[in-house]
Amino acid sequence: MSSTAPAASPGLPASVVEARFEELVADFDADRVRTMLACAPSFEHLVELASIDPGRLPADIDRLRMLKAVDRAQGKVDAFRMRTLLAVAGEEWSGDSELDRQVRHDIGVMLRVNKNSIGAQVARSRRLHQDAPAWLDALDAGEISLVHCLVLLDETENVTDPDALEQIVARALVRARRRTAADLRGIVRQLVADLDPDAAGRFEQARHERRVTVTRHKDGMATVSITHEQPLVDAMAATLAGDADQLRADAKAAAQAQAEQADAGPASPDASSAEDLDLDAQPAAVVVPSKDQAMADAAVTRILGSVAEDGSIVFDRAAATKVTVEVVIDLDTLAGIRAAMGLVNGEPVPADVAVAYARQAHWLRRIVTAPVDGHLLDYGDLIYLPGRLNRHSHARDYCCRACGSRRNLQMDHACPFPHGGSCTANCGLLCLDCHQRKTRGLLRIVESSADGSATFVTHWGQTFRVRPRPYLPDTERDTRHDAQPEPPIDPRLAASPGLTSCPHTASVDPAADPPPF
Repeated sequence: MSSTAPAASPGLPASVVEARFEELVADFDADRVRTMLACAPSFEHLVELASIDPGRLPADIDRLRMLKAVDRAQGKVDAFRMRTLLAVAGEEWSGDSELDRQVRHDIGVMLRVNKNSIGAQVARSRRLHQDAPAWLDALDAGEISLVHCLVLLDETENVTDPDALEQIVARALVRARRRTAADLRGIVRQLVADLDPDAAGRFEQARHERRVTVTRHKDGMATVSITHEQPLVDAMAATLAGDADQLRADAKAAAQAQAEQADAGPASPDASSAEDLDLDAQPAAVVVPSKDQAMADAAVTRILGSVAEDGSIVFDRAAATKVTVEVVIDLDTLAGIRAAMGLVNGEPVPADVAVAYARQAHWLRRIVTAPVDGHLLDYGDLIYLPGRLNRHSHARDYCCRACGSRRNLQMDHACPFPHGGSCTANCGLLCLDCHQRKTRGLLRIVESSADGSATFVTHWGQTFRVRPRPYLPDTERDTRHDAQPEPPIDPRLAASPGLTSCPHTASVDPAADPPPF
């Protein structure tokens, strides 16, 4: 006679685990708890983690370590789920589409998930198992997250050359262990542009996919999407931004004139009483559109607006936007000596594409980078642009040094002005959020260098170092650099109040700052 009792759980009984950790946490033996949280993830370890109440841990940093331990355990669960899914659906497609649909349907019924979603999950699991088994092992070990794996699969979806795919997968894994998923997406795109021999052909093929699509929404709204070459779309966006600025400026001027007229009172004594006013004839209040609204209005005006006899749009664009395409390519590739990837408006492209854009340039800027890690040394001065230090810092850092965000970037003095000078070693980019937290003392900079590297300390005492960012990525060099162990950080920095003197010079005059400029 069969038994319906559940099988015994592997590992320690729950009662023993609970008693052990109740005693452990009750005594606040922080060292023992931290040792346990640093262990490699395992299912028995996950049971032990579940017995700890995070709220009873003695310090914020301990609760952060607890969160990290749970995240690593989640990676092990995700890897185990993928392998279990492959055990059900098969590690390879059977070749029978009807059988494959039946398997997906059965899984969907069991999990109450749409079979199309199950099909996508099975396809991802098979690709990771076949093309990147080391990634599956790293996920199992808690070294990377499921999101990292999905980024790899998404960005290598069209790579068919097996040798190129093998190199991309291996190099990307080295860097994924130290990078956020958002950073990894850009890194994999660089690797594909650099290593995939079919990348240039796909860029050419993609041009044939240019299109305009219309999506209708509720409440009478709709969206027009244009898919075209990136430089052309960037030029369109810059033109619309200039139109939108002019539209907003005109609306603000009209609103101000209307307010001044209202303050001046009625123009005629005969219309001094409310009874004599024709309320229906009063002009509507001028509303200044938001930036997004103005961009949308500018696009409609550009496409549908009236055109004057001289060919201009109905509104006057006093300050037209000059649009440029930024192509970054090394001199050897431009001369045909080597074939290294380049950047077009910040996005990685194969060497052939970068050379084609570079040959259309009206002027070139000399840029000097460090030979070891590629960080920016000299941004050149072929044409005059105001704010040399600001321009150099934006080109060198291109994102927030603390969190990597590219939105709302601001110049920051690591050592506050005027104690710290306006120089490359003391200045760098922070986003608005990180800048405000630094001002409040919730984020500290304890080291800052002219190459853009910096060491930060968070409010809860976590110390992390940001390396110099390569201006023109070199996938082989950057992979080798990321594979090197992180140099130890002096523990005394965690107790530092932040920089109290400028790390480079006491000068506060940007004009007195020596090169690089």
